[in-house]
Amino acid sequence: YASGGPAGGYSPFASISREFSPIKYVEFTDSVTSIPSRLFERCTTIEKVFIGQNVTSIADNLFRYCTALKVVVCKTVTPPSSRRSIINGNNSVTLYVPEGTAEAYQATKSWKDFYRILDVEYVPDFIIDGVKYSLVAKGNVGVVAINDTTKYEGNIVLPETVSCNGTTYTVTVICNGAFNDCQNLVSVQIPASVSLIEDYAFQNCSIMVDCEAVTPPVCSEKSFNEVSGRLFVPEGTHELYSSAIGWSNFTYLIDCEYIPDFNVDGIVYTLIGRNKVAVSGCDESLHHLKHISLPETVEYKGVVYQLTEIIGMSIQATFETIDIPNAVTAIRPYAFSHHEELKSIILPDSL
Repeated sequence: YASGGPAGGYSPFASISREFSPIKYVEFTDSVTSIPSRLFERCTTIEKVFIGQNVTSIADNLFRYCTALKVVVCKTVTPPSSRRSIINGNNSVTLYVPEGTAEAYQATKSWKDFYRILDVEYVPDFIIDGVKYSLVAKGNVGVVAINDTTKYEGNIVLPETVSCNGTTYTVTVICNGAFNDCQNLVSVQIPASVSLIEDYAFQNCSIMVDCEAVTPPVCSEKSFNEVSGRLFVPEGTHELYSSAIGWSNFTYLIDCEYIPDFNVDGIVYTLIGRNKVAVSGCDESLHHLKHISLPETVEYKGVVYQLTEIIGMSIQATFETIDIPNAVTAIRPYAFSHHEELKSIILPDSL
């Protein structure tokens, strides 16, 4: 923490980048009127900066190479003058400004490059039930990454609203990189309140996503970059999602209610479409068999499903022959890898 500034004068932090490298939080009081060039250059630990209401000018490269910076709170009604961009390429910083001044800051060249400009009172990020949220608009929050080293994992159900310190917020955004590279993330349920999914939100994930919104949330081609897995959407919305930008990266798009994998007669099935399943494994009761014939259909909880794909079988199985039914139209890569005793696969005419 650092704060101060002589009355009506120049900030005393001209060498802060060398003398105060562990600093995370900086506040310029209302006595400061100008901030010198490169004040925080290469301060890689600074996360938040508060600028008092009397600052009128900021010199060049104020936050150059400040890779950890996430929040700038500027209390001045008129954007302080500066010849160049305040953040100088660090486009992951949120700027908080006085109410009613967001448009002025967005229209000022040196201030317009912030990731998000909010003219609301600053609210620190908060964590509820293991999920981290950040303010994205008045009364609205978005899901953000926990930090650079801690990743989300398991099954996550996002709520439509969350409450913190007596205030209730609507969850409307999944922010840039929120679930990026979460290798142990199994599934995410997205509520109908979410209307925007930003770039790289789910990059490099193999997951199941259950999106409850009838109208596909706005996203880009980068939102689900390098994603594989299943996408469940409300019944009757298959065409809407398949034609919407950014939603086509999933292996399967399914417009019906999500059901977990199920086991019938030792074979594990995964839902991949309306009344369609794939074989995704088998339990130990079948491992000793030398031959297995897969069924064309399987019944589970009163519903009959057609077997149309093979995703994989248990590597502990010792099958020598596998008989695949006529309804199967695809066998996924590596479905039978590591099956060293497998000698023959009886394929249907559909393959």
